[in-house]
Amino acid sequence: MMRAATLRQAVAALGRGPLDRSGASVSRLARFALVGISGIGVNSALITVLVEIGRLPPVVAGALATEAAILSNFTLHDRWTFGGRSTAIAWPRRAARYNLAALGGLAINVAVLAGLTGLLRLHYLVANVGAIGVAFGWNYFASSRFAWAVAGSDDASEPPAVPALRRASVASRAQRGDGLEKAG
Repeated sequence: MMRAATLRQAVAALGRGPLDRSGASVSRLARFALVGISGIGVNSALITVLVEIGRLPPVVAGALATEAAILSNFTLHDRWTFGGRSTAIAWPRRAARYNLAALGGLAINVAVLAGLTGLLRLHYLVANVGAIGVAFGWNYFASSRFAWAVAGSDDASEPPAVPALRRASVASRAQRGDGLEKAG
């Protein structure tokens, strides 16, 4: 069994991790993953109760369970994962941004859950863990670049998909040769 001091040291070390090539803290990613694991617990417990006791269809139960996990994860991310990040975004707005960003994860989660249970006939709990795994990448990106954007960054003002959509639109117009004189 691990001693309490060793466990405290290990948790403290997560807050002091090195940066990877993109500048993102490896320890922040680890904390994000740990919070995500706790969200899997919340999600799995609730989906089980909603399906087995509440007799809801697995996809409906999955959507409700995912939203509950989103709220739980926001609280932990705000206090621990991104707690030391300098952001000018007020707490209620961060919560709204996180929930908005996580809705992308919710859509991914529910679509994958539906596909795995409906098409592949996997058990809903196995399918649910797979769906959560697929949504993880989107959730980290959107959380770090949108909900907890660093103060003064371009990311603090718009959802993560907006710059990419803008670039795609400009590239498309450039290929067609229209609209470039008016842009600017």
